[in-house]
Amino acid sequence: RIQSVSRGWRILMWSAITELDLSPINHVLDAKILYNVLERTVSLRKLDLTGSVIEDEGLTTLRLVPNITSLTLAFCEEFSIKGLSHISSLTRLEELDCNNLAGFRNTRSILANQILQLLVPQRNTLKRLNLCGAFLRSLKDIKKFTALTSLSLYECRLITEELMPFLELTTLTNLDTLELSNMGHPRFISNQELLVLSSTLTNLRHLGVGRSHQLTSDGLANLRYLPKLELINIMSTWGMQSHAIIPHLRHCTQLKTLVWTCDPTNPVDDVQEVRASFSQIVDVITRGEFMYVM
Repeated sequence: RIQSVSRGWRILMWSAITELDLSPINHVLDAKILYNVLERTVSLRKLDLTGSVIEDEGLTTLRLVPNITSLTLAFCEEFSIKGLSHISSLTRLEELDCNNLAGFRNTRSILANQILQLLVPQRNTLKRLNLCGAFLRSLKDIKKFTALTSLSLYECRLITEELMPFLELTTLTNLDTLELSNMGHPRFISNQELLVLSSTLTNLRHLGVGRSHQLTSDGLANLRYLPKLELINIMSTWGMQSHAIIPHLRHCTQLKTLVWTCDPTNPVDDVQEVRASFSQIVDVITRGEFMYVM
């Protein structure tokens, strides 16, 4: 009887778990072990597998937790698009973090567009999506996800011959966070694209366009259409000296954080000039790598 009661308590404890973080494991995540864990967590809503080595068979266990709303696969490796296809069964998914899947072994061949096609069933419910470091053939698949409030394409590679591909994002009017920094060759956001995005995505509070080598300081004038903007990342974007950016940022009365590369020949004066011009700014980040974390 004591054993029976003890077992009952264990089952009750497992069934009460709503958040499960397996990221500290950081090694091969055996499918059988994952199955034994997930079949007991019937109330699970958030699952974090960051850094796990997990094969396709392991991802089949996602069918055991169809009600999860948040899934993190950041820095995972070994699975293929076949294994990843099981995310389609997560019909209540609101947040998906696929940070740097493209940098690892079998996952290297997975394009962000393939992930987006798998997520079509969740296009009306998915709110936060991180595709950092992925390869994209087009942004057309993203425009269907109109419920998104946060989208990170940090360090993505956009491989397309379209003249103004970023205009596909104008349908995402619920966005409050958009990270487009470090999107390397061959495509960078332009002044004209920033104008159109700023005039349509007026709910943005956080915007990243760092290292956008087609963007100039004059393009920052388009930020006047973003009355709620609190953070702007223009790190390592050419021609963004203090005297060039200050006139264009005066319209951003809610701006609290500026991520920016100051004049290396006179950094102290450059930062002081910016702070003196914007009394509401709390943080000026001028060194090191910056990435907005979802």
